Amino acid sequence: MLSITAAFVLAFAGPAAAERYVVVYKEHSFGVWAAKWDVKRAGGSLVASYPQIDVVVAESTAPDFAAEMDRNRAVQGVAPVGSVVATASGFGWDGGPPGLPNEPATDDDTFSPLQWWSKRIKAPDAHEITGGSPEVVVGVIDTGVDATHPDLEPNIDASRSVACVGGAPNQDPAAWNDDSGHGSNVAGVIASPANGIGIVGIAPNVKLAIIKASVRSGTVDIFLADAVICSLMWAADHGVDVANNSYSVDSAIMGGTTSFCRNDDSQRTIIQAVRRAVGYARRRDVSMVASAGNNGLDMSSPAFDGCSRLPSDLPGVLTVSSIGLNDMLAAGPPSNYGLGYVDLTAPGGDFLQGVPPSGLVLGPWPAAFQVPRLLCDPCGGPDAAYYRFFAGTSQAAAQVSGVAALVVSKFGKERRWWSGRMDPDRVSLILRQTADPLPCPAADPRCVTEGNRTSFYGKGLVNALHAVTRDKRDP
Repeated sequence: MLSITAAFVLAFAGPAAAERYVVVYKEHSFGVWAAKWDVKRAGGSLVASYPQIDVVVAESTAPDFAAEMDRNRAVQGVAPVGSVVATASGFGWDGGPPGLPNEPATDDDTFSPLQWWSKRIKAPDAHEITGGSPEVVVGVIDTGVDATHPDLEPNIDASRSVACVGGAPNQDPAAWNDDSGHGSNVAGVIASPANGIGIVGIAPNVKLAIIKASVRSGTVDIFLADAVICSLMWAADHGVDVANNSYSVDSAIMGGTTSFCRNDDSQRTIIQAVRRAVGYARRRDVSMVASAGNNGLDMSSPAFDGCSRLPSDLPGVLTVSSIGLNDMLAAGPPSNYGLGYVDLTAPGGDFLQGVPPSGLVLGPWPAAFQVPRLLCDPCGGPDAAYYRFFAGTSQAAAQVSGVAALVVSKFGKERRWWSGRMDPDRVSLILRQTADPLPCPAADPRCVTEGNRTSFYGKGLVNALHAVTRDKRDP
């Protein structure tokens, strides 16, 4: 039986053409059964209810559903988010034994010599102290993973893995299978085990909670707000310590935007809902890490006043830019940046720094998507293990999430069964204080310095060794 503090989820099979909505209630005016009745009366059906943050996800074919809900005095805002329908299943969570055991890890897997990015942040040095604790869990909110990949499968915690497509959780393993490749790559960068196959992740001993939040549309992965809210709430209520967010929230399947502005009622509602979910996750001791984005934009410029990229632009989220082989801000793809927007940087790779693939990031890749131009076909002896080079802030964020997991492993402690094991503010402080400062390039006027941070690199390059030894770089 679910406790009142757990997300209360009701799943209904909606019509195929139903529109999906996020409904934000005013604080302290929300009741689960009242919300269900509100939605039904407005011509909809309840998909999921999150009383912890006063938000529901609903579906309706009624053209005036949003207007009807908006007339409710308890409702603060209503926003359409798409028309993807998914069914839900119940929760599952295995709390595990108390204590945070730590063991070192080796970095001598097949492709360890190609992991320049891992060496750049001193992860192999940190691994001599700890490869992470198997009691620490990183939630990979992404496109799912190939759970059969031998460089992922040993560290996947299926009991905490889920698909949130459609706004409600579905624990059927088939539902969180990777249909893109992006999630498998990111998950491997975070926590591929030191098993003699392929690569070694930044935190090779920790566990992975796979949280699928994307819809594949052609060649693009779409992350709608309802799926992201569901994902954040799942991470919060299932003992996740670090949540990696290598994506941005999209406003629609086609023709949408990734910039949400407060002068638009629907977009303001999405900002409020996602912000509440992030805040709830942090209160449950989930450290939030997000990619800065690959558009080459200055997110602190006046052009973005009143607008937010989600979740990277929200309070309490560690936002990560990307550098290349020569420590310059990545230009291919071009990393976003901004004073007060970027907190840290990591080597996400760059096609324009070094001769590819030398300046790119290698990670696992689903066998189903293997193509001849990838690194190997297959690798790892009898295990059909495939890998692919990537570049972007997604890979940079994954490295910071891995280091955050090492920090929690080393300095966290057993806390309440339903929460993570370390205060996110403390994790963030350690990562920022132990980062290696990187100065602005003298010839690049886009980069601005303020105190001990820059608009390109924030507090600097994450340093895994300094983080697990708490060797402060920032006075």
